[in-house]
Order: sequence, then structure tokens, then C-alpha cells
Amino acid sequence: MSQFNLENDWSNRMWKAIGLNNQFTANELKYFIQKDQLPPFTLAYFPDMDHQLHKNGPKERKGIEEMDKQLQMILNTYPSWEEAIQKAVWIVHGDSGQSAVINDRSKALIDVNMLLDEYTFWQPDESFDKQLALAVNERMAYIYLQDETIKLSDISSKLKTDSRIGFIAWKKGEISYVTAAGSVR
Repeated sequence: MSQFNLENDWSNRMWKAIGLNNQFTANELKYFIQKDQLPPFTLAYFPDMDHQLHKNGPKERKGIEEMDKQLQMILNTYPSWEEAIQKAVWIVHGDSGQSAVINDRSKALIDVNMLLDEYTFWQPDESFDKQLALAVNERMAYIYLQDETIKLSDISSKLKTDSRIGFIAWKKGEISYVTAAGSVR
């Protein structure tokens, strides 16, 4: 979130997301490597691919190819890639950004309240005497069972009726369970 490379101004403009772009991140990393000042722990965020993958869906290749070029540029800052892996530990990590996002909200929005309409839901301004509590964002939902008489399998069965739900997961003790629409369990 800071700029150290004074020559990196072009990637830090308002129209370039004020530095929240791959080029800015790559230039800053390259600067630290060239100055032999790469901190012991460096977390570098490359946001461009996330936007492209959500816009174009899982078949998007351009964003992956562009990210690959950025990584090559960073690694090429060292005399060799062998030296790059000797001088630093590199962990490349992505989120679930390769899932498609439907633009039509009427088709994309999954109304969990409707799927589970036979249950009562806790609201922030109420007491905790309801059966379920929901925590929902754009990609996922956490469903907290407040009523111990409700079976997880019943909730799962109702959610599996909507094919847009990628998977349903829960943990019971030390065992994690995962199911999806179309699966037997």
C-alpha cells in the first residue's frame, strides 16, 4: 500500500486504480529486488486477474497469461530463476476468482431465505431465539444452526435443490462434509 520506487508513478494514477494494479505491484517488487532490500516477509497483491476472471468467467486465459508475464518480469530481476528461488520463498496463491459471476442479478441472486422458508431467521435487532442465523456476501453464505433439533442433512437437502449453489460444506467434530446439487448425499 506504499510506493517506494519513485519511478513507479505512472502505475499509481487515479485511472490506474491508484496503484491497485499488477504493474504497480510488479514494479515495486522489482525495485526492492534490484536494491537488495526485499523485506523478509513480502505480501504482494496482483488484483487485475480477479476482475478479468469474474468478468469473463473460468475460461479466461488473458488474465492468467498477463499474470504469468508479471511473475516472469519479477523473477527475471534476479540473475537467474535459480537464484530467485534460493534468495526467497515464493508462494503464488489465488482465491476462488475463477468462478463465473452472472451479471443479471435476477438470475444470479440465490434467495437462501426462500430455500429455507420453513425455518425462522435471526435478525440483528432481535434476540437469538430463532432457528437459523445467516451471514451472506456476494459469493457465499454461512448458515448457523441455532436450533439443535435441526439436522444438517435437512438444510443441505433443501440447498441442493438450487443448481447455482456450487457446493455445500459443514464440519461435524473433526470431519468435514461436502456435497453439491446432483450428488446423492
